Amino acid sequence: MLSPEEKRILGALQLDRIETHLSRIASFDRLSGSRGEEEAVRYIEEVLTESGIRYSIDRYAVLLSNPVQAELKVMYGGVPRKIPAKTRSFSGETGSSPRQGILRWIDPGELVRDPLLFHLLEKKWQRDLEGCIICSPILNPIQVLQLERRGAVASIQVWSGKEEWIHEGINDLIWGVPSPDQLRYYTSLPILVISQKQGEELKSLCGGGAQVEGEVCTVVEMGWYRIPQLEAEVGPKDDSLPYVLLGCHLDSWYKGATDNGTGNALVLEILEVLQTHASELRYPVRAVFWSGHSNGRYAGSAAYACTRFQDLWNRCMGYINLDMPGLRGATDYTRLASGPELVDAAKVIVHEITGQTGFYVRPVRGWDQSFQNIGVSSFFVWSSTLPPHHPDSTANSFMSTWWHTEHDLPQYHDPEILLQDGKIYALATYRLATQPERLFKPESLLHEIESRLTDLAREGDSSFSLSSLLNGWVDFKNIYQKWCIEWKSPAQGTDLPARDDSAYGGGTQGAHGTLLRLLRSIKLLNRLYYTEKESYNQDFALEQEAIPGLSRVQYLQDPRLDEGDRELVRHYLTLQANRFRETLDRIVCELAGIYLSR
Repeated sequence: MLSPEEKRILGALQLDRIETHLSRIASFDRLSGSRGEEEAVRYIEEVLTESGIRYSIDRYAVLLSNPVQAELKVMYGGVPRKIPAKTRSFSGETGSSPRQGILRWIDPGELVRDPLLFHLLEKKWQRDLEGCIICSPILNPIQVLQLERRGAVASIQVWSGKEEWIHEGINDLIWGVPSPDQLRYYTSLPILVISQKQGEELKSLCGGGAQVEGEVCTVVEMGWYRIPQLEAEVGPKDDSLPYVLLGCHLDSWYKGATDNGTGNALVLEILEVLQTHASELRYPVRAVFWSGHSNGRYAGSAAYACTRFQDLWNRCMGYINLDMPGLRGATDYTRLASGPELVDAAKVIVHEITGQTGFYVRPVRGWDQSFQNIGVSSFFVWSSTLPPHHPDSTANSFMSTWWHTEHDLPQYHDPEILLQDGKIYALATYRLATQPERLFKPESLLHEIESRLTDLAREGDSSFSLSSLLNGWVDFKNIYQKWCIEWKSPAQGTDLPARDDSAYGGGTQGAHGTLLRLLRSIKLLNRLYYTEKESYNQDFALEQEAIPGLSRVQYLQDPRLDEGDRELVRHYLTLQANRFRETLDRIVCELAGIYLSR
């Protein structure tokens, strides 16, 4: 039930102010690194200054890739034909020397999607696609690399939505700026995307037995930019306190009214409202307008995670992402993408504001979730979505037909839905900044991890036993649950024996220290749940199952692998199991107030 203070916060949201912000921000072409993005930053500065909100601007050096031009010609029966197409960020380019070849259709199921399988099988591939232009549905970056290794000269990918508008996009599995060893994952293969209608015709021609010739020309500009990233803060000005992090990408393809001008407008409005109620906030609220999202694979939020690593680990309570709110027709609020430890809190908020009952979707990779390797809890990755089978949805998703196109203009947003989204985000932010102890349910995260670990143990069976790891998990869970019960007990509440956290980044004691201890334990659990790489790194920008490292146990049954390959998989699984055990030990030390050296 909404408190009087919460009703006051929600009642203070003004639709006309939100619409003004949207109109101004969506008047600029905001591709990251562009003049339009800088103009949008200046507008936000003006709003924050007028409202008395403290802010700063950082500039990060990042690698961006801008699709410039794409041309596709096919020749069938001696008749040339030009097909509308767009290229992709971080794809290869032909420059002024078109690539030519015979068109060949391939089903994506023939291509591996996982980097581990890619490396195991790479040595076995033949140059069986030499000189071919490969046509297929949309591929992930690992599948594109496979085509390149097998000799293809270009990739034509067919969008699965029925609209003829062609969507901009990116071919990059590197999250943010690459490390030197990751440069090998950039392809030199030119990529073109065409509409479903055109793709069906090409598939029919390729399957008809006749020879179809193609010619591909692409121009892609790739280089280093110093991108602007604006950070604002309201509430207590105290660098020892935990804080709430809001994020929304400011850059876009073209005007980007609903992706993500609407999100930017809501963040500005929420900041303005919270500024007038700053005395009510127990903890600070930070908001960052990410750059490098669209043409840099989350480069801005990844740079923030890198440069603010210690601060995020020690103090960030949760990350609230605002992306694509207020779409026309987006009346479905049931897909809850919050982390397991916060999904019940998200469910309550959605029901209070909309009356709908949500459900937990799955671990989400993408959407500027650049803080999963650190372990920061996700609280609303998105809000409203298009209902299933909505006429405006594309590619069997809740993305819209105008998404990532030049048609993404203010006419495609719904002011009332946007205001409702604003209430959800404002309430989530306010509750996390005033009563976090009531929101977190670590037991739900424990349940999700144990359920997934049990499934993986069943999959591994005799090929790779996880029974000892599962037994160790049960012992750990008993310790953790006992600590949580004591933490929540009415007799003690959050007043467990105080200890000085000053040596661990933030001189907080007592209640704040115990809260931070709980949050750090949750972050360690999240690292197991979401990631397989180190906390200071970024996992690949690919869809992943929960506990992704150990999820590779399924490959022990893959008929494409020989015994030597399977031994390599077992070794990798052993490393991941050791990481799992070490993390559990670290959590126990964290709860006991014993800090491991780092």
